[in-house]
Amino acid sequence: MEEKNLRGTHNGITLISLVITIAILMILSTVGIMLILGEGGLIERANQSKKETEMGAAKEELEIILADAYIEKNVNEKYNENEYLDNFIYEREPDAYIEGDEVSIKGYTFEIDRSVPKIGKYIGEATNLLPTMKIVEKNNNEIKVEVIRAEGIEKFYYTYKEEGEEEYREGEETTEPTYIYKGLEKGKEYELKVEMEKEGKKIESNRKVEMDIGEEIEGEYVQDGLIVHYDGINNTGEGHDAKAKSWKNLAGEKYDGILHGCKWGENYLQTDGIDDWVYIGLMKYPVVTIETVVVHQNSTGAYGVNNFDSGGIGLSDYNKSGYNGLMVYVNGGYKTIDSPTKYKANKIYSLSGSYNGKEEVFYENGKRYTKNLSGSLSYATNTIYALGGNASGESCGMFTKEKIYSVRIYNRALTNEEVLQNYNMDKKLYNFSD
Repeated sequence: MEEKNLRGTHNGITLISLVITIAILMILSTVGIMLILGEGGLIERANQSKKETEMGAAKEELEIILADAYIEKNVNEKYNENEYLDNFIYEREPDAYIEGDEVSIKGYTFEIDRSVPKIGKYIGEATNLLPTMKIVEKNNNEIKVEVIRAEGIEKFYYTYKEEGEEEYREGEETTEPTYIYKGLEKGKEYELKVEMEKEGKKIESNRKVEMDIGEEIEGEYVQDGLIVHYDGINNTGEGHDAKAKSWKNLAGEKYDGILHGCKWGENYLQTDGIDDWVYIGLMKYPVVTIETVVVHQNSTGAYGVNNFDSGGIGLSDYNKSGYNGLMVYVNGGYKTIDSPTKYKANKIYSLSGSYNGKEEVFYENGKRYTKNLSGSLSYATNTIYALGGNASGESCGMFTKEKIYSVRIYNRALTNEEVLQNYNMDKKLYNFSD
């Protein structure tokens, strides 16, 4: 009997322990679920962190746009705090939404101080934004537009008027959110308008635009030996397309630039410094000239065109010291020429670099710097030329934030006169001074 009682007692303890264990596990599971899914849990905190990162990126982009607008304010007599500033923002960020002093960009809304201009306070996440017309492409006498956030709209009435006209001209009604205005004249300003109706509410969106694309520039770039030529004004070979996924090589059929991320401005390509870059291709010329027109948006660590990777050549601030320079890989190491003065962020530079087996030559906005060397230019086996970061094999890293207006690669060393010819063309096309 005693033995049976002992066994009964032992079994009873085991069942109780099991029940307690299960209860504890259920409590722990509930607590764990609350930590993950509940208010202030891991998922909520992760989502909040993501939103803060996105908001910070949107704010930074708007700050850069307004900083450039401040420069425009001081150099352009056409600038004003209203329509001109709105159009300046739209040109830089076509998907932006502006209502009064509030600007929505990348899903977040900020108040701006138009008098400076600068960002005021953060409003919050962008919601209930109305349909808006954006400029997709300007080419010769045509403008292509698109209405974004056009869901639920069945009809669009497109019209326009020339500057000085009081009434809009007779327009065209379509069912498409895209439209091409034709027959516009170069050098004239127009106001474009689209009228819509959504849920019984009439909506209209306007854009002012000047037909200045296609202006003839006297002179030309050096053509002899030109292998790659990218131009931000003519990024397709037939004009500018803000949705282009590649950068047309105007010098030949090979080496169209393949965009990884990146966004188009009106006459340049924007990289974000996070993961945007451009694949150019594999080239190993023993004598070479590389040139670019670029705006660095960080104060150090800028990369221009390059094919670095224990070899190659590049226009960059590789040492992150804040100087434009040229680097060539000769005799087992990089040989560098740096500008004597640090570059300024958000200033446009025309850079040129060449190596002919005996001399390394670097130009910064027309100023020439040289270094005597002796040896062959060495390349890594499979490293491509790239933009927006440090090339590595067929990929890229160490990304930098840039506006890239133009790139040229030659299979020979340009003379001093030829470099200056290209530099003067850069200044005419992209409207900058020394």
